[in-house]
Amino acid sequence: MSDSFWGFFVFLGNGWGLYSLVFPLVLIAPRLLAAGALSGLIAGLASRTLKLALDFPRPASVLDLSTFHIVGNPLLHLSLPSGHTLTAFAVATAFYFSINAAKRKYAWIFFLIATGTGFARIAVGAHWPADVLAGASVGILSGLLGASLCNRMHTASFTTKSRLTWIFMIGALLDAYMLSSTVLDFDSNHPYQVLGMIVLALTLFSLAIKVVADSRHRA
Repeated sequence: MSDSFWGFFVFLGNGWGLYSLVFPLVLIAPRLLAAGALSGLIAGLASRTLKLALDFPRPASVLDLSTFHIVGNPLLHLSLPSGHTLTAFAVATAFYFSINAAKRKYAWIFFLIATGTGFARIAVGAHWPADVLAGASVGILSGLLGASLCNRMHTASFTTKSRLTWIFMIGALLDAYMLSSTVLDFDSNHPYQVLGMIVLALTLFSLAIKVVADSRHRA
C-alpha cells in the first residue's frame, strides 16, 4: 500500500489528528466524545510512562536501514509500546463500550480501524509487531477505564451550557493550532491535517449556532 494510505491510519493514531476527526460527536453524542477524549488522555499518560521506563530500541536502531521501508525520519528509541496503536485502541474501546449494547452491531468497525493503525506503525518502519500488540493491550485497558468513568457521569454534564462543552471547544481550538503549526508524523500527512482543521472549523461554527439557539430558547 502507498505511504499516504498508511499515513492516514497513523494520523488516526495521533491524538491531535484523531480528535479533529471525531470532534463532530460533540453535536450528536457528547458522552461518546468525552469517553474517547478521557481514554486518549489516559492512553497518552500510560504510553509515555511505559516508553520512558522501558526505553526499548526501535527497528531503525537495530536493523540495516536498507532492509526495510521507513517513512519520515528514522526513529531510534522509546519503541514499546506503540503510542499511536495505544491511542487508537483506547478510543475504539471507549466508543464501543459507551454505545448502548443494543446498538453495537457495527461498532466492531472501531477496532478494525485501530488495527489498521497498528499495521501502519509497522508498515512505516516505526515499530516492531510486539510494540503494536503491547499498545493494543494497554489501549484496551485505557479505553475500558475511560468509558467506565464517563458512563457514570450525569446527563447534565453533556448539555451545550455545561463546562465540559467549553472544555471540548478549547480543546478544538488548541487542536486547530497544533494542526496548523506542527507536522504530525510525516510531511505527506499535510492533507489530513487540512481536513482536520476544516472539520474542526465547521463543527465549532455549528456548535456556536446551537449554543446561541439554546440560549434564546431558554430565554
